[in-house]
Amino acid sequence: MYIGEKETGWLLTVLVTSQIFVRGINGFVSASGTAGAIVSLLCCAIVLVYFWIIDKLKFSHDVGMFDMMRESYGNSATVIIGAVLTVLSALNCSMRLKMFSVAVADIVLPDSPQVYVMLFFAVAMLVAVSVGLEALTRYALPAGMVIALLSAAVVAFNFDSYKLTNIFPLLGRGGEGIASSSGMISMFSDFFYIYILADFFRKKHAVKRVSLKAVALSGIIITSITFFYILAVPYPSSAKFDYPFFRLASLANTSVLFQRLDAFVYVIWLFSGFICTGALALFTIMIFSQTFKLSDYKGIVHAFIFLISAFSLTAKNRFSLVNSLFSTFVFSLLAVTAVVYRFKIISGRNTDEE
Repeated sequence: MYIGEKETGWLLTVLVTSQIFVRGINGFVSASGTAGAIVSLLCCAIVLVYFWIIDKLKFSHDVGMFDMMRESYGNSATVIIGAVLTVLSALNCSMRLKMFSVAVADIVLPDSPQVYVMLFFAVAMLVAVSVGLEALTRYALPAGMVIALLSAAVVAFNFDSYKLTNIFPLLGRGGEGIASSSGMISMFSDFFYIYILADFFRKKHAVKRVSLKAVALSGIIITSITFFYILAVPYPSSAKFDYPFFRLASLANTSVLFQRLDAFVYVIWLFSGFICTGALALFTIMIFSQTFKLSDYKGIVHAFIFLISAFSLTAKNRFSLVNSLFSTFVFSLLAVTAVVYRFKIISGRNTDEE
């Protein structure tokens, strides 16, 4: 089974940008103020440089993450690392499931218990995992384009709401505010999964092409939406809304047909919610399978979906904490593994030459 580069790039883009459509803008605006767009652009630039360096460190560009770890650390250490990674990935999926469930319950179905909304997403998550990676990536391409088109419409129809004075002062709350917002780099941590998918690409060097293009596209989307939100909603009011993108859509007053664009946000939440929860659950199961060298993961799908849903339902909203833990672990793991793997390859070649 092979997956397409364009489809996978859109899948990763939807994973990362989905956060900006719910509460992600708050992370950029709350601490840095009017400099939120600058912070998002800075985070994107750092991640681009990071993945470029990782690519340069890897001697073999199409070796899967677990093959690299087994070559670098041995099988026993890889099992331990993989187990920790499975837990963190499951928590990441649980918090994303809770994020979308809470958003839909709060705005779309305020009179419905949150558990019903979560079950709705859980069933969609089970379907996404059942259809498999290839079908999920193919679905992500048109869905991602629909999301991009609807978000562009929200931005465009708010033209009368934009005030250039809202972006001043350009540096917002200053260097301290920008530094405190730098933790939003964790928003890009889902790009780690590209190395779990390395073995599924048909062409060589696909990981480099897909990761860099997806990071750039995600950065453009996140920075643009954050910038236009700041243009439309003055600070400090901009930091007080639980769902900033929904607020941006509600400001639009375009015509009798589209008096408000709230419905666009609902569609974006549903599309991105289905893709995100399904993809993250599938990636978590794949990590578990690669950790313990399982030839078939179908037997554990229902157990994982149940555990992820149960934790999401009972746990408090610790999205920032889980995101920080997951991003710190995966970014560190990827960098250290790339360095150790390169060193071992070089040492092996020197030994063969001698």
